[in-house]
Amino acid sequence: MNWKSFTGFVEGDGAVSVRLGRTRGSRVLQICIVIGQKWKPKLEQLNRFLRTKGIDPGKIYPQKYGYTLRVFKISAVKMILANMLPHSFLKREQIRAALNYLDGKTNGNRLLSMFDRAFERGKRRGRPPEVSIPLQKRNTKGRKSGERQHSQDHE
Repeated sequence: MNWKSFTGFVEGDGAVSVRLGRTRGSRVLQICIVIGQKWKPKLEQLNRFLRTKGIDPGKIYPQKYGYTLRVFKISAVKMILANMLPHSFLKREQIRAALNYLDGKTNGNRLLSMFDRAFERGKRRGRPPEVSIPLQKRNTKGRKSGERQHSQDHE
């Protein structure tokens, strides 16, 4: 397996997921990579591939109709997305937006707005979460930085 085949698999059976989470009592946007599959050994193979690249793999969860691999750790998500970007066709815009957000180059409003546009164009199945204030995100050093989010506050 290589990054090109990994990316193709994720583009077909995976997603860059954005959800509203909590950390130490604060609300934050969490970006994770989710890959669904009926055949668990395929997800185990993807996890092994990530380990060979020095990336802390995600966890495989049983679901009603199969399994999902979910990668939540920020450093792992960033490394995976950065390596997928050159090979991505279907999710390139979403990957770039997620990386920009994780690197502090854009705010949560822009990220959610881009994901919402992708949903409207049929490039995403799930609409991003509705977010109300106050919302914080972790900066690249792992400390919280205040960031107000409001649906009318798009930049």
